[in-house]
Amino acid sequence: MKIQIRFLYQLINWIAVLVFGLIIYEISTAALKNISWIVLMFYLSATFILLYRISKFLLTIKISDAQYLRLMLLSAFILRLYWIIAVDTKPFSDFALLLKTAKQFSDGDFSAFDIRYFHTFAYNIPFTIYEGIIYHLFHSVFVLKFINVLLSTSIVYFLYDILKQANKPDAGKIASFFATIFPPFIIYTSVLTNQTISIFFSLMAISLYFKSRSLFLVGLVLGFAQLFRPTAVIYFIAIILLILLANLNNTNNHLQTLKKLSVSLFKLITSYYLVLIIASQLIIYSKVNNTGLFYNPTPSYKFLVGFNHQTKGKYSVDDAALLNDVDHFEKIAKQKIKERTKDKSKLVALFFDKIKIFWGNDDASFFWALTKNISNKGKYYSLKHPTQLLYFVFWFFAFIAVVFNLRNKKVDEIISLPVIVVLAFWLVYLFIEIQTRYRYEIYPMILILSSIGVLYLYRYFNDTYAVINDD
Repeated sequence: MKIQIRFLYQLINWIAVLVFGLIIYEISTAALKNISWIVLMFYLSATFILLYRISKFLLTIKISDAQYLRLMLLSAFILRLYWIIAVDTKPFSDFALLLKTAKQFSDGDFSAFDIRYFHTFAYNIPFTIYEGIIYHLFHSVFVLKFINVLLSTSIVYFLYDILKQANKPDAGKIASFFATIFPPFIIYTSVLTNQTISIFFSLMAISLYFKSRSLFLVGLVLGFAQLFRPTAVIYFIAIILLILLANLNNTNNHLQTLKKLSVSLFKLITSYYLVLIIASQLIIYSKVNNTGLFYNPTPSYKFLVGFNHQTKGKYSVDDAALLNDVDHFEKIAKQKIKERTKDKSKLVALFFDKIKIFWGNDDASFFWALTKNISNKGKYYSLKHPTQLLYFVFWFFAFIAVVFNLRNKKVDEIISLPVIVVLAFWLVYLFIEIQTRYRYEIYPMILILSSIGVLYLYRYFNDTYAVINDD
């Protein structure tokens, strides 16, 4: 059993090396559309050296861990608060509809949910109710954004805490710094997206996993993450896989292992679904809708769009129009999916296009935050190029972490968890609709890996320097 688990663990790491390498390649080729190789290498080298030097300074600075964390949290809070004050993002598209419905709900109008959008995408109901409750209490959209500031600042804390609990406090310092300055974490605070609060709960669950190992609590918190954003289920599945990898690798007593696993998974799965079932029943009981959260009349929709060759897996007006006929949608969608996946060579080409767009293109936070009413948009758009450089270098450091981890014979949970999450998202988005905005919820895992990659490099260079000096 140990040999098989070790093989599986190494296989996951090797797949990660290939996938991460492919993503780095796609980011670089996307950048080369606008600049030459020489200019790109200059910028990347400068960014790499700058981040490494700053990280090295942070690891050697003579202040306590508590003081360092307070400094990072204060810096993160100030940057995010400045952003929502300076940039008055006006919600549009789905976010505008959710806010409009939330305002109606805050006035006691439950019928606001009785529209096709919420019948089709019921998973957006909990976030809309949350917005409605906050708006009812404060009658302010700014308060919703301010809560985003608090949630995003907490994300900085959780990244530090997760790595500290995983016995990598130095990596925690680096990750918290990366999260503090990374523009998307700042910019999305003014966007009323459900991703920020879902990331908050997902990271809280991971922190609880490493801190207390209370899987019942972990499941509860992950349930809340899933309430606000349905892709949080990937974190849930990743933790289950991590538990399986870690436990099956640590004992030869199969019966004892199975008993322990059964109890652990029962606690995790029961509490996770308990949150979702209670929330679904409350929605039915309050007559927000009659079907709850589990009913989905159009389960093929995301796949239909994801396999659309014309839009390369992005939103399609024509595919969305089919939702007008809910009764016949599934039959039509399944037939179209069959047609779109028939030619395997075109399907493979579509996959590569989607990888290039989703992982390689510029971050979408600027598009969603800098709405038409924002003055001095050019000043803020000037952050777009540095953001992409940071994104590339973070991936490079993450790649380094996975390469170094190939030497580990035992399961390293703090590396395995983000690797599994990233690989799962990578696989899922091959098949379903893509938007670069969806990368937001993957960023924390990349930052965890990149901080470990920096730490590996720091120790490697220090050891090499020590050997040279000894000689």
